[in-house]
Amino acid sequence: MNDEFLFTERHRPKSIEECILPEQLKEYFTEIKDSGNVPNLLLSGPSGTGKTSVILALANELNRDFMKINGSEERSIDVIRNKVKSYASTISLSSTGKKFLLIDEADNLTHDAQLALRAFIEDFQSNCVFIFTCNYKNRIDKALCSRCINKEFIFPVEEKPKILSRFFKVVCSILENENLEYDQKIVASFVGKYYPDFRRTLLELQGYARKGSIDVGILAVSSDVSVTELFEHIRNKNYSNVRKWVIDNIDNDPSITIRRIFDELWKNEKIVKTTIPPCVIHLGKYQDLATRVADQEINLMACITELMYELEWN
Repeated sequence: MNDEFLFTERHRPKSIEECILPEQLKEYFTEIKDSGNVPNLLLSGPSGTGKTSVILALANELNRDFMKINGSEERSIDVIRNKVKSYASTISLSSTGKKFLLIDEADNLTHDAQLALRAFIEDFQSNCVFIFTCNYKNRIDKALCSRCINKEFIFPVEEKPKILSRFFKVVCSILENENLEYDQKIVASFVGKYYPDFRRTLLELQGYARKGSIDVGILAVSSDVSVTELFEHIRNKNYSNVRKWVIDNIDNDPSITIRRIFDELWKNEKIVKTTIPPCVIHLGKYQDLATRVADQEINLMACITELMYELEWN
């Protein structure tokens, strides 16, 4: 599906005020917008929490020249030397201040690319503001971090009711703009399912809305995590294929993934049942860790690796 057809793109907030953010972050970005003085920034936190949206809104309100690079796709030193340097080294002639260069998912940039950026930030500071977003700040070069104001997208537990209430109103407005029928009670029950991954919520809503309306069936919607293939890789102790499976499924809710693995333990007739209890203990441990670890891929790989060594097969 083209980006222009996605709810997440078509209904992006145009201002800081429209962004769904915890109070402290909203105040910070409002102050930046009001002053017009934008520092180099590193925004870290879980996927779908509004890191990119708040920068796009800020650039829009300040009328700044803007370029976005996807660090997952354009991650090499050549991109930095050519595309970034070409953009950052020239003065903006059409806007009201320094250009914005947003590097999304910067934690996927190569080490050499990150090293080059350290120098560019200093060389082109009079022309360009460098802004990075990432899910895992520990993957960003420390010297690069030190050249930016670091802001973590943390959603305090005590603010959850207020944030969800505001997000609910935004979702209802989107559904109305898209001429979709919906039940407010059902939408209210659904909006907290993937909190605070607002992007995931909107994508799930859009996928379900192909039926023409949002009804009670959406409450049963969850990403299809097929673990049958995974268990064949575990049985064959094929570590490479296990890792590929994890990478392919890493965007799914980790708690749901672990639940699917738990269910398959009991359904899979090839497993020696007496080897299951230790695995259940491991799953409980890793499901708990999934709520706070820095890297979900490593956590899930560690979980599956333990299963690989614990399980016996008929």
